[in-house]
Amino acid sequence: MAFSSSLIQRGKTPCGAGRTAPALILCALPRWAKLRASEGFSGRFSVTGGAIAIKAAYFGEGSAGPIARAFGVFIEDALLPLVQGSERSLFAAMPVPSGSDDFGTQSLDVRLVPDRPARGGNGLGLAWHDRQIFVAAPQSLEDVALDVLASIEPVGQKMRVTGWCTTSQLAARGDFLPIQRCNLLVTRPGEPLAHDRFLPARLDMGAVIDDAKIRPPASYLFWMQLVQMVGDQPGSLHDAMGWFAEMSDWTDEELAWRFIEILSQHQAEYQVIVGVVLSLGDLQGEGRQAVSAATMRNYLLAVANHDRAKLPELIDMFHRFGGGRRPTIAAALDETMLALLDEPLLALMDDATLLRIIRLLREQTEAGAAENVQARLEMLD
Repeated sequence: MAFSSSLIQRGKTPCGAGRTAPALILCALPRWAKLRASEGFSGRFSVTGGAIAIKAAYFGEGSAGPIARAFGVFIEDALLPLVQGSERSLFAAMPVPSGSDDFGTQSLDVRLVPDRPARGGNGLGLAWHDRQIFVAAPQSLEDVALDVLASIEPVGQKMRVTGWCTTSQLAARGDFLPIQRCNLLVTRPGEPLAHDRFLPARLDMGAVIDDAKIRPPASYLFWMQLVQMVGDQPGSLHDAMGWFAEMSDWTDEELAWRFIEILSQHQAEYQVIVGVVLSLGDLQGEGRQAVSAATMRNYLLAVANHDRAKLPELIDMFHRFGGGRRPTIAAALDETMLALLDEPLLALMDDATLLRIIRLLREQTEAGAAENVQARLEMLD
């Protein structure tokens, strides 16, 4: 779709309430043209039902005021994940606005090609925080913006950037809130910082000069520790362990449950899964609480009930950690074995294991902390 603000100036497209997103964008163009008419802008803005990618340019003064023209593409919600990984090919296919009468009348054929990872914004932390980058002429603002977007790591955080623009001079009109809905602004040094939620940086000779130290959230650091535990894995499992933006606010427990669930669904080796569970207490992080034996027991029970054919390996770990060197792990395994105790499990135990189970049950009897302990002891007779 093509837009022209000259329609607004003639009064044919009023800027009142209830206007469509393209009309509201048109309403914002004249003020932008007054403020900085020497250079066009590009951007992507979230709107109801999806987003609009846009290129705009200034065409001088008309009888009713400044004239700006724009070319826009509406992107449905379902297509946004695909477009966000291929924005360079989309913007390369969009025509630069011109003053010709047939501008915007031709069909637009776009072949989306995945963006190659770029170094231009590496280390900016756009994955976690909104940024405004100041870029001196003659470097293309659009090229810098697309490079920064392609550099976002982890890739799953690209969905966090719901909007970006190469000017901070677009005014809000109705439901069109360009600055509020942008996570990245790439502007010339003469433009002001649009809002204090944007951390500023500048581009100097192609290098980003940035004093801000942005740390990923604790949830991401915790997840990466989980991923590092299991090392290299087959392709499908490796892909499934990727990071997604909605996980940013998850607790450690939610993340651990999800990670173990992924390992189980992709039939990871039992030793790998249980190894992750038993290592949870060793993970370090600011403000992180130690994983309790009860929590570990719940994880172990879920894993064991998922595949009871692996119970012999659980018994082996029960022996290995029974010496008390790792009391939390030992307690978790003790509680897990007692919770799983039934005839099939007893059939797998040797005498040493049975004796240890009996000792645990008697300790619980003395402490008055176990339910149905007597019935379990009788089952062992």
